[in-house]
Amino acid sequence: MNAERTTLAYLFGFAGTLPFLWGAVTQFVQIPLSANLLGAQLQLTYGIVIFAYMSGTHWNFAARYQQGESPVAYIFAVLPALLLFAVMVFVPQHLHLVLMIEFPMLLLVDLYFAHAGVTPAWWMNLRLWLSSIVTLSLLITYIAS
Repeated sequence: MNAERTTLAYLFGFAGTLPFLWGAVTQFVQIPLSANLLGAQLQLTYGIVIFAYMSGTHWNFAARYQQGESPVAYIFAVLPALLLFAVMVFVPQHLHLVLMIEFPMLLLVDLYFAHAGVTPAWWMNLRLWLSSIVTLSLLITYIAS
């Protein structure tokens, strides 16, 4: 059961990087689709959704934190999403750049919760791979646009 759960996490995790990869590829290939399904626009829309999802996983980890009610755990869980929200409201023209910076930042939050012992054993390995793919895809698109 545990191996099956880990396999599914890797399978769905890597599948979740496909829109980021697709966005990077479509910067270089002309495809007759709506702009919302291509390049930077796709990455930004999907990136916001995935970023919010990751904040939800961090909230779960904060709730599982065994050191009592830890304000630091909850702050780490919500701060990245609040920062992204502020960028979307006040400087949306920099959203792509901020996503490129904030996805690796999420790894630091993951590391905090991994050291607290509230993540699965395989979590950091998977998150390192996924964050690397996402960040590289965002960087390629950013440079190409």
